[in-house]
Amino acid sequence: MGEPNKLSLTHEAIMDWILVNPEKKLKECAATFGYSQSWLSSIINSGAFQAKLAERRLEISSAVALTIPDKLSAITHVALDNIAAHIEKNPDPEFSLKVLQKGMEGLGMGAKANGAPLLQQNQMNIYLGTKEDLAAARRLILEQQQGIPPAIPPAIEDVKVIPSDAPTEG
Repeated sequence: MGEPNKLSLTHEAIMDWILVNPEKKLKECAATFGYSQSWLSSIINSGAFQAKLAERRLEISSAVALTIPDKLSAITHVALDNIAAHIEKNPDPEFSLKVLQKGMEGLGMGAKANGAPLLQQNQMNIYLGTKEDLAAARRLILEQQQGIPPAIPPAIEDVKVIPSDAPTEG
C-alpha cells in the first residue's frame, strides 16, 4: 500500500482520535475505526499524515498557551474581588494585614519574611565643586588616559589656608 498524498476524512478522524487519546495504544485506535493495526500503522507513519499531525499539534498547543495568561488574569480578578468583598463584610484586622502584606510583596514593596527589603535602594553621591575643579578633574582623567604621569601636588607649606570667617568674593 503506497503513501497517501491526500488525507481523507477518515485520516482526519484518526488524527483527532490520536490527539484526544495520546495515552491509548494503536491497537485501540484500529479497533475503533474497524481497520487492521498494520493498515493503520502504514497510514499513521506516512509523511503526509505525520506532517499534518505535527501541524495540528502545534495549532492546539498554541491555542492552549495563548489562553493560559487570559485564564490566569480572569482568575486573579475574581480572587481580588472576593478578597475585597470579604474585607468589606468582615473587617478583621489580622486578615486585612495579611492581604496587605501579600499585595505589597506581589508589587515588590515592603519586606520579605526574613526582614530583607524587596526593593533595592541605590545611593547617589553628588559632589559639588567649582568650574575650575571640574576642568582640573577632566584634565587629570585625560592625562591618565594618555599615559601622562600626574603633576606633583604643591607642598603643604605652599597651600594658602583661608579662614572660614573670611569674606568671600561675589
